[in-house]
This record gives sequence, structure tokens and C-alpha cells, in this order.
Amino acid sequence: MNKSFSFLALFAIISATSVLHAQETGIAAVYQASFQGSKTASGKPYDKNQLTAAHKIHPMGTQLRVTRTDEASRRSVVVTVNDRGPYISGRIIELSSASGRRIGLSNETSTANVVLEVVGKVDETSQPKPAAPTVPNTNIKEPKPAAPTVSTTNINTPPPVVAEPPAKAQVVKAETPPAKPTSAAKGSEATPVQVNEKTYPLARNPDQKFGLFKIALHQSANKGFGVQVMSLNSPDNLLQQITQLQSKWFDNVLVSVEPGPDGKTPHYKMLLGPFQSEEQARTYNNNLKKKFKINGFVVDLGTIAY
Repeated sequence: MNKSFSFLALFAIISATSVLHAQETGIAAVYQASFQGSKTASGKPYDKNQLTAAHKIHPMGTQLRVTRTDEASRRSVVVTVNDRGPYISGRIIELSSASGRRIGLSNETSTANVVLEVVGKVDETSQPKPAAPTVPNTNIKEPKPAAPTVSTTNINTPPPVVAEPPAKAQVVKAETPPAKPTSAAKGSEATPVQVNEKTYPLARNPDQKFGLFKIALHQSANKGFGVQVMSLNSPDNLLQQITQLQSKWFDNVLVSVEPGPDGKTPHYKMLLGPFQSEEQARTYNNNLKKKFKINGFVVDLGTIAY
């Protein structure tokens, strides 16, 4: 599992550097006014008066020329990447208010067709600071020691009994009253669950870069409905985005790992749910838009192809 994540992280870095010399076309949007002062993925607060932008893969500090392609004058602006996003289908960059005004996007609901071109990279970059891969590496390596400790205690005792046919005497010696080991085993299995629930609260601080985290991946049933709120091309900042949602008290986060357009490269879709009916999911999605300004859409979990 760790090797897979390391490979994917390396693949994402290689992909990012290869994109530096290519152009990218798509839709540009503007940050919502409510983000003023909020921390970006670089760790710096968002300032609507600075010429900055959010991009999914370009390294922090990369300078991009954003040129409109839907007008004859082809207005353009050079911005510095200091955040990650946008996560709405079709959009490739999210501009600060000042950057948006330079190309005629006067408010947060304005969008335009643009082409992106890398023009440089500033020396003072904060790319290592958000280092989302650092968090996954810490988090994913740590659960493994926990799993073996439980499994070794359970697996090491049975083998002597099964390996030697006349193990009846050994069973009596090792576990004199058979009933007690059973209850002890049940108790030892139940105790960690209770302790974990009380001792390990959900991580709700997306700005926390270091620490010891407990992770458990549960396979969810492909049924019901969910509300998709985000899509990522790599797992680099997957855990950071999950924590971002949990910081807003969303405890029902699902991650759907699906094959990309080439059928091989995994894509990571973040959903909230599941819900038993489509109506419940739609009501939930409407509340997301009203209360949190999150633009999601309803997905039938049973139709997702893996």
C-alpha cells in the first residue's frame, strides 16, 4: 500500500513537471468573497488584492499567464499559484479577485474560457510547506504496526494447537480454562475499539502538517446515493482535503477510487453519504450550497464502474 502511494506521488510530481512546458485550456473562475483571509494550501492567507490563483497540479510559486480565448482582445494576467483547486468539472484555475478583474471577471459568479501558459517560477516557494504527501506518508505507515500486533497475538497462539495433532495436552497447558481465553480474546478485541472512539477524535484541523494519526480504510457497499464534492487526479493532498471537510464537521466522507480516461491511472472522487434515496441526497446537496457554498452533485453509487 505504501509503495503504491509512493509511486503515485512520484508519478504526480513527474506529471506536474512535464506540464510546465505545455498549454492548458479550460474555464477560469474567481474565488468567492467569503474566502478572504482564509489559509490557502501554501499556508499563506488568501488576499483578494494579490495576483494569485489556485491550480490542481502546478507547484506552489509557479507563474502562469492566463489569457482569455473567448474575446477578440485576449486580455491576460500573470498570476502566482499559491493554492489548490478548483474542484468543479471543467474549471482549470481559480483566480483572486484582482486577477479576475484584469481579464474582465468582475465577480465570483463570472467565468471565462482561458489558456494557461507557464512563464516562470518565483524563488520563494512554499511548495514544501503544504507537502500533503508528508501527511499521507505519516498516516499510512502508522496503522500497519497496529494491525500486526493484533494479528500476531491471534495467529501465534493457534499454530501450536493446529501443528501438533496431540495438542490437547498443550491446549490444557496453554489455556487451562478454555472459556477464559475466549472471553479475554473478545474483550481484547472490543477494548481497542472503545478506546479509539474516545481517545482519537476525528482530525478537523487542515493546517496541521505533523502528528500521529490513526487510519482505517473500510470498504463501502456500492449502493445508495452520494453527493460528489471534489475530484483529484492524485492522492497527494487527499488526506488534507478529507481533513478540510472534517473541519466543517462532515463525518460522512467517502472516497471513490476510479480508473481515469486511460483506464489505468486512478482518479479520486470525494463524496458525502451514503443516502438511501436520491431525494435525501438532493436535499442534502441543496443544504450544502446554501450553508457552505459547496457545489456538489448527486451520484448513484450503484452505477459507478471500477
